[in-house]
Amino acid sequence: MHSKVREREVRLELVSALARSQRAVASMLESVADICASSPAFRTRLQRNQQVLEAVQHALTRQIETAARPPRAPRRAGRAQPWLSSGDGVYGGQAQPRLSSGDGVYGGRAASRRL
Repeated sequence: MHSKVREREVRLELVSALARSQRAVASMLESVADICASSPAFRTRLQRNQQVLEAVQHALTRQIETAARPPRAPRRAGRAQPWLSSGDGVYGGQAQPRLSSGDGVYGGRAASRRL
């Protein structure tokens, strides 16, 4: 139970840090907005920087949301039933062909000497 309490504390700290970050960005944007009124070039550069900041904040928010989700329990699948051939397998219900004594792989004198 102690680990769940600690996990909640860490999540609360993350959310409060994100809120502080949002307030700081809002304060910076308000002070910069006063400067933008007088300089169009500065306004353009600020818009590009703002888009980068938004992307960073969205990435942080996604990471926090992902961390806030409870972990998924592993799935335990049952074992499958054994597959039993109905006799219509590879050879269409026919008997398997036998190797002659000279076919090499399993038959013949060379194979019996190796065993």
